[in-house]
Amino acid sequence: MIYLTRISDYAEEQGFIAVFPEGIGNRWNDGRNVKTSLTDQRNTDDVYFLKSLALLFQARYPIDEKRIHIAGISNGGFMTQRVLCEANDIFVSGFSVAANTSLNLSKFCQVNHPVSIGFIFGKRDDVVPYDGGEVKIPYQEGGTTKRLAGGETISFQDSILFWKKQLQCEFETKKRLPKMNRFWGQEIRFESFINRVTNSKVHSYLIEEGGHIWPHGFYYVSEKNYGYFSDDLDATKHILKFFSETAREQPEVN
Repeated sequence: MIYLTRISDYAEEQGFIAVFPEGIGNRWNDGRNVKTSLTDQRNTDDVYFLKSLALLFQARYPIDEKRIHIAGISNGGFMTQRVLCEANDIFVSGFSVAANTSLNLSKFCQVNHPVSIGFIFGKRDDVVPYDGGEVKIPYQEGGTTKRLAGGETISFQDSILFWKKQLQCEFETKKRLPKMNRFWGQEIRFESFINRVTNSKVHSYLIEEGGHIWPHGFYYVSEKNYGYFSDDLDATKHILKFFSETAREQPEVN
């Protein structure tokens, strides 16, 4: 994530703390109950771990508790959503890249504090299906790419609707974004929803020809496994802009 997202570069420029925790076996227990995942088998309480980590930084450094955010790709994107469901007293917003909402989470999530969430998703993702269904995790065996079952998800559009309902947001805007690369551009559809009382937001970026990637990031596996690289959207810049606009508002004191 450090090299993929380049968030640390912006942290130095803009004066925020960027933290890159690691899950057991390089995975998070995001609630999908993936049978081949060690952290899922152990039922590791990763929500507690991430919440405790945030509280540790609060205790040691002069950070703004109204601006604690979380972001991740794929398994990290699913984990981001679980954290917003179960630790929304600490985390005020999150961004999920290349991950829909898991079927399990859609059944049990209950947000008790106002949060905001954003999604970036490639419609041609061959790991997490746009239309929902079983996640197919690629791995190499004998020079051949094979797939492991990675739990069930709802569709991308249903994921947006789910969070829109959870946060009681109404439609705000819809547009097509200009492309970074005018010679090789892929259509990007942007939608936003807002709760005008709590200021909760849901943002959605859908890259029509995008794959299982962090757009404008450093490609980290292979095109064969993870789809086409997109240089149309700078995911890191959009995510950090979203975080800058989603601080938790203090309740008025009479």
